[in-house]
Amino acid sequence: MTAKTWGFAPWGWTLLGTVCFFLCVLLFWVLVLSLPPVWSSFYEKVMGENLQAFPLAEAYHRDEAKISTAMWTREPFAQVSRRLEVVPLTGQEIKHYEDVRRLLRIALVFLIILLLAFCFMPKPFTARQLAVNTTLLFFFSIAVCGVWIWLSWRHFFHTFHNLLFTDDSWYFQGNYYILFLYPNKVWQAAGGFVAGGLLLTLVALFLYTYGKDVYSRKGWLRQEGVSTEKISQTTSDEEERA
Repeated sequence: MTAKTWGFAPWGWTLLGTVCFFLCVLLFWVLVLSLPPVWSSFYEKVMGENLQAFPLAEAYHRDEAKISTAMWTREPFAQVSRRLEVVPLTGQEIKHYEDVRRLLRIALVFLIILLLAFCFMPKPFTARQLAVNTTLLFFFSIAVCGVWIWLSWRHFFHTFHNLLFTDDSWYFQGNYYILFLYPNKVWQAAGGFVAGGLLLTLVALFLYTYGKDVYSRKGWLRQEGVSTEKISQTTSDEEERA
């Protein structure tokens, strides 16, 4: 609470720290989900029954694994397309996958920058205050997104993509392979995964602050106990001398 604020109001640093921490956790869980081992298990859990209903279920699953694995490699998606077993990718799909891979790299860079900023910024707030503020921001975001999705999932989805992509390469209509591999239910489940990761992080932060308070309280009680013993011993010695 005695941190230097470099001339800025403490509440401003508190707000900035809360947003910075929230974005760090958000980007962390997005990147965790995008890792091939995590995504593979997640995708199989979400789409397992759907894929099993088709004769080429194993081929579809292998194609998806090739695409998701390429997100963390430098292999051009035009080359990935030639290795697919069901159908090759169109030019628009190739461009979109390249854009998604670029966004993942940008997200990783932003995560590192935000972490460094959070570590070195003034912190006129306690860990408990950070946990409370981030929780409020989390539930506010969930409420806004939840109402938006309830009113119109299509509008939410389109607005989200328009913010991330500079063109319409993400907009697919018709029988594109990407629409079959990644229907809306996948992205809805992905949002739930990231939200769950955020909530788990907040719970861990609250447990940390609670444990820290308990430890501090026990240390204070131990110190008080030692002080009381010393006072009692001093009083007894004085009485004996008298």
